[in-house]
Amino acid sequence: MTTNHRTQHDPRWARRLPPFAGRRDLACDPAHAEEFFPSEDARSIAAAVRICAGCPVAAECAEWAVTTDQRYGIWGGTTAPERHAERRRRNARQRITA
Repeated sequence: MTTNHRTQHDPRWARRLPPFAGRRDLACDPAHAEEFFPSEDARSIAAAVRICAGCPVAAECAEWAVTTDQRYGIWGGTTAPERHAERRRRNARQRITA
């Protein structure tokens, strides 16, 4: 997978590219970023999640998206609401242990 000028400057793609973005064995392709920013259509979302399912860095990608507060798109097979819920859980655990 290579990055191109469009994806590097497309705010929908990422605030910054993840550390694994240059790998060639990823299931996603930044040239087709629109697939990972589907409309609210359940089929489009499910298709993007399925692409992530076989990716060797899906867990790393999802973790990166949670920790960098990616609010849009499918990252590591997770949706924005799922990542928001995970951030809330983590914040609640930190408040309890603090």
